[in-house]
Amino acid sequence: MRTICNIAKAELQVLFFSPIAWLMLILFTFQVGLDFAGNLTNVFLAQDFPGGSVSNVSASIFSAFDGGVFPYVLGYLYLYMPLLTMGLMSREYTSGSIKMLYSSPVSNGQIVLGKFFSMMLFCLALNGILLLYALLGVFVIENMDVWAVLTGILGIYLVSCTYAAIGLFMSTLTSYQIVAALGTLTVLGLLQWVGGVWQDVEFVRDVTYWACISGRASEFIRGLICSEDLLYFVFVSAFFLALSVIYLNSKRRNVSRGMLLGKYLLVFVGLVMLGYLSSRPKLMCYYDATRLKVNTLTPESQKILAALDGDLTLTAYANILGENFWLVSPFSIKEDEEVFKRYLRFKPEMKMEYIYYYDHSSLDPSLQIYPDKSMEERAKRFIADCEMKPRLFLAPEAMRKIRDLTGETDRLVREFKYADGSSTFLRVFDDFVGNPMEPEITAALKRLVGRMPTVGFVTGHQERDVFNSGDRGYNMFSVRKDQRYALINQGFDVDTLSLRQEIPDTINILVIADPRAPFDELEIRHLFRYVERGGNLLLALKPGREEYLREVLDYIGIRAVPGVLVADRGEDIAPDVMIGKITDDALPCSYIFDAMRRAWGYMLLSDACGLEFQAGNGFEGVPLIVCDSVWNELQTTDYVNDVVRYDAERGERMGNYAVMWGVSRSKGEKEQKIIVLGDADALSNKGILAQHGLPLESGNYQLMMGMFHWLSDHELPVDVRRPDPVDNELKLSEFGVKVWDKVIVWGIPSLLLVVYLFLWIRRRGR
Repeated sequence: MRTICNIAKAELQVLFFSPIAWLMLILFTFQVGLDFAGNLTNVFLAQDFPGGSVSNVSASIFSAFDGGVFPYVLGYLYLYMPLLTMGLMSREYTSGSIKMLYSSPVSNGQIVLGKFFSMMLFCLALNGILLLYALLGVFVIENMDVWAVLTGILGIYLVSCTYAAIGLFMSTLTSYQIVAALGTLTVLGLLQWVGGVWQDVEFVRDVTYWACISGRASEFIRGLICSEDLLYFVFVSAFFLALSVIYLNSKRRNVSRGMLLGKYLLVFVGLVMLGYLSSRPKLMCYYDATRLKVNTLTPESQKILAALDGDLTLTAYANILGENFWLVSPFSIKEDEEVFKRYLRFKPEMKMEYIYYYDHSSLDPSLQIYPDKSMEERAKRFIADCEMKPRLFLAPEAMRKIRDLTGETDRLVREFKYADGSSTFLRVFDDFVGNPMEPEITAALKRLVGRMPTVGFVTGHQERDVFNSGDRGYNMFSVRKDQRYALINQGFDVDTLSLRQEIPDTINILVIADPRAPFDELEIRHLFRYVERGGNLLLALKPGREEYLREVLDYIGIRAVPGVLVADRGEDIAPDVMIGKITDDALPCSYIFDAMRRAWGYMLLSDACGLEFQAGNGFEGVPLIVCDSVWNELQTTDYVNDVVRYDAERGERMGNYAVMWGVSRSKGEKEQKIIVLGDADALSNKGILAQHGLPLESGNYQLMMGMFHWLSDHELPVDVRRPDPVDNELKLSEFGVKVWDKVIVWGIPSLLLVVYLFLWIRRRGR
């Protein structure tokens, strides 16, 4: 060990006696300081902006992948190491000192380890700059997430040491330092590229994806230590160090080329086996260093996974002629597994299978390429053009024998299959993200554990139709399969029913949305039996048609105010467009209401009626949505061509009107919950995303989620909340930011330059 330390000491002396090491340190300090100071300034400006606020400042400054210090460092770190390592052995060859080393009682292993140890110490100096800025962050960031930041620094240190091991090996191969540097860059490029090689071959896919160095430090930067990533850096560094020792031994002992290649192959096979084993989910360990455990499944998700104690399989069915095929193509399987990596952490025995087929599709990309060919011919040509194996793809008839996906149209769909034979679909959505996230994945798994709440939509009186995709329809928030927030994708079962029959006990939430014809005596009797037994209910009204639900409204104590709510909003906005605000009383009903008020704050309505509540029959009510400074218009009905005017003499009343009430009462051991909404269009396909010309983002989708969260007794949507961040303030004034900007960007690098010049002048004086 002493010999290794002596070699490392000598190497460091050579390194720091030359200007290159100091130049690297100064340049690295300047680059890191520039980004760190810029992030401090950006956070301060966001915090100091009138009405502005910041959150999770530690991640914003250090680990954000759209500008954080750590991703920025990784972006140029690969340029430093080849310049530092290119002379480690090449210099020995050029000067002839390698002969002295060979003739001394020093082994090749000691030479290699000594050289590598010197690079580890220099990398420690580089990362010491990051530690300096992290220390500064402790003083200027309120409650900085220290351990997450330190984990990111650890990841960057491991990357730099791995780069050093690769550079050391390339330096042993040649006496030309430029060739060694270019060789190092080439190997680093290959390690970036190898992750996409032979991804359609199962075993090779695992090996090449593991060998890819790209993104290996990403988990560290996010604050997660994974044994797979940690061992990757250890194994790859050891691999290149072993290659260096083998090469030096071959030169020292004149080993034949065949023997040399055999040793290389043996070490490579060992690396492959170790890498494959370390990437097996059952052998992987994790430590989430973040304060809020943001890299870990929430407790609710972990609880559901713990309840699934049997075999679990996730099968993806992908139509090559349909949408989203490339998310799970043979070339994308490893990326797809990353989507479910956090679930594999707690359910490592979960199997992931992929079944490919071809079938008719409304968005068939091959139609434009081969318009004159049959579907089967197009599929085969498309498969060949994409360089995939035809044997992987099933014909439509063969696919239907395995799983009939007629109801899922032509879209990519996944299916969870549990040991007890139960199964449920997990879909891909038509939004920016596409893939399901924790709420949708956990909701699908929850369906395997027990029966989910069933929402029954009443039909027979021209109510809003859950299968209607028109403006008035309700399919977008209920049964539309490509919508992330549709009830069926949040875990609910959805059904339709008639009040001509008794309402089944399986219905947990009954929805009556804007009926256009009266109910007969039998239907009213069935409805009241449901209410009397404590069933939860959603009533969505429109002005002038609330009379069809008069009996049940009177029973629960709700009265619709005559007329349509309007306000004078100028010429560009229709007067019947309402801005509904979530009340303080609504917040205890569902955490989603609170999140909505903080994020959006508004529900947008059109042609709505005001609602009033009077307690009776044991019900208590709270207003959930209120419109301020509006009146109930009783005269004008043409809001496009006519001008609305407030007229108190005609019975119009100006004030604040509730447009949604939450009514509840104790019924046995449960709490019965009823919501009455004064605008059925707010949940329609047109109204749920409409802005009505207002410069506001509609929160109607989130409102719907909160409504059903309360009505389902908080069972769905799955609660995947995390505690709020506590590092939400930068403890600097405007003057302090300017001072630290100069100190960080110019002061610290200048100090290093002064230290170097002092040592250089002192050495020359000696």
